[in-house]
Amino acid sequence: MKGGADERAMRLFVVAALSLAVFAAGVSPSAAAVGHSKLRAERNIMAAHRVLNRWQVGLVNPRTQLPRNNVWVRCSGRRERTAEGYTHFRCIIGYRRVRVSVRYLAKAKNAFELHDRRTYRV
Repeated sequence: MKGGADERAMRLFVVAALSLAVFAAGVSPSAAAVGHSKLRAERNIMAAHRVLNRWQVGLVNPRTQLPRNNVWVRCSGRRERTAEGYTHFRCIIGYRRVRVSVRYLAKAKNAFELHDRRTYRV
């Protein structure tokens, strides 16, 4: 029985040490696995009509302040893939001859950030 008690104490020590290491690093185990699906990223961008309006490139109907009809978003995953999806996307938002390219960064709780906006006409 004495060997079993030492083994349990060692396991408890290892678990406590690993928990302390994760806490000290400031990284939660769930935060490392944040990812969105391609569809979630596209829908999040379309729902961010205030951001689209702020860009002043004609993606938003001025009367309703909502995205115009026939505005489309296509995203492709970049960087690492998690169980939930990708952490980064390269997305193209289009309407008629206007294209806006953005980098989409997935965050926890369905949040996201848009970076590196480039506007061009085709």
